[in-house]
Amino acid sequence: MYEPAAGIKRGRIFGYPNPRKEWCFSHAVKANERPDTHPAQPYDEVFYHYQSYGMYHYISDTNNNQAILGAGEFASFWKVVAAEQVFGGDIVVTLKSTRTNGVLPVLLPQAMSSEDYQRLSITLDEVQAANRRISPFHLVESCRNSAAFAVGIAIDDTSSDLGHGLKKLAVKMPNNTLSVNAGQIIARLHSRAKTNAQAQHNTRDVTEEDAQTALHCLSLLLVELGLARY
Repeated sequence: MYEPAAGIKRGRIFGYPNPRKEWCFSHAVKANERPDTHPAQPYDEVFYHYQSYGMYHYISDTNNNQAILGAGEFASFWKVVAAEQVFGGDIVVTLKSTRTNGVLPVLLPQAMSSEDYQRLSITLDEVQAANRRISPFHLVESCRNSAAFAVGIAIDDTSSDLGHGLKKLAVKMPNNTLSVNAGQIIARLHSRAKTNAQAQHNTRDVTEEDAQTALHCLSLLLVELGLARY
């Protein structure tokens, strides 16, 4: 069962099928069912047995209750929020999607030059690509790069890094505190991912929730700067 609005999926998880034929039956195939088969030729229909996947090792604090369904570019990221054992010994899990691609707003081409629009679009493509990776650091880093360029467009200095750009933005747009604060959150989360910063300030590792916070802050920053709309 899947609820798209809430991003909740509930059910059993099944692993790879048993390579052996559990059972099959033969029957004469009609010509209109399989044109490449002779009507009198028997056709074996095979049924495979899929083993229920327990997912016990995901229900632990060490793994942050995270699960990945699928593989490669088709992988989706979930968090196990509940698990219960039902009749028959199967484990029914409740998963919540941790990464959504629809959170980024739509860029406004008329709000910037064509060159800036193209370059900003490239940085957002990198954000979307990082959103499909396993490490939350890649998502925070790509959000930082995109935010730095967006702030650079607002202050007419795209060569400035995020920290200096936010200082100039606070002077140029003193009433736009939401943009400055959103950018500062992204910058702080990015600095936390550095090993030397963690040792110096005794901060925790960047988590999946931190990465999603950076993504939402980037969306807010783009909208408040007038470069995009929801």
